[in-house]
Amino acid sequence: MNKFQKQYLKTIKQHKSGHVLDLSIASLYMASAGYSLYSAPYTSKPWVLAACGAAAVGLGLWNLISGVKSIKKKKIHAKDVKEVNAEKWVYPLQHVRDISITDKKGLEGILERTRANESKEWATCSKAKTLDDAADIYSILDSKQAENEGLIIKRKKHSVTTKILLADERGFNGHWHFHPSVGGHNYAINPTDIICGFNEYLNFITFNMPDGPEIIGYNRQYVYIPKDKTKTELARASQEQIFEYLSRYQ
Repeated sequence: MNKFQKQYLKTIKQHKSGHVLDLSIASLYMASAGYSLYSAPYTSKPWVLAACGAAAVGLGLWNLISGVKSIKKKKIHAKDVKEVNAEKWVYPLQHVRDISITDKKGLEGILERTRANESKEWATCSKAKTLDDAADIYSILDSKQAENEGLIIKRKKHSVTTKILLADERGFNGHWHFHPSVGGHNYAINPTDIICGFNEYLNFITFNMPDGPEIIGYNRQYVYIPKDKTKTELARASQEQIFEYLSRYQ
């Protein structure tokens, strides 16, 4: 097992149980804070324990909020999955088996900017249509143009903000964004990314790997990995298939 496979498996576990860990840590911090604040009056330096107690409260609240947010995202995701399966004809992009990226110029722009490996996330939008059980990405908006037109408004190291309502009004049904970090963890879609956009959206993440730019697709239910080095064709992949895909990095 190589390091990228290990990163992938570790991240999957974190996504599944992250809220439990956050809430457990919050409980420990709050218990520590309670003990420190209770004991402070009986020590020679009460301000020291009081300060420790206050810090523990702050850390406890931070982990509590993080845990609650994770639970909320999981509930939203579960609701979305139920909806797209109840009305499959309304959300065809949620059920495709394969993806073809036919906008070659748009794809090259994505790969070129990914290769530049910027320090902050960036994003853009795309348009897709379905044919039987396949999706055709026929239009990808240039990422710089997306910024200039106000679709992308905030870029940070670990997040990017897109005006999804504006994108939807303009007929887009796909969101692309770049992850500055290299690693197998990128193949495990995080709880924030997986609920990006509306239920009909077919989304993509780009990032760099040792052999160059990478693209993966995803929707509310599935992840799609490239069939070859051109990145023009992607196929639905299970966790086992993604793990095997990562074995090429030996």
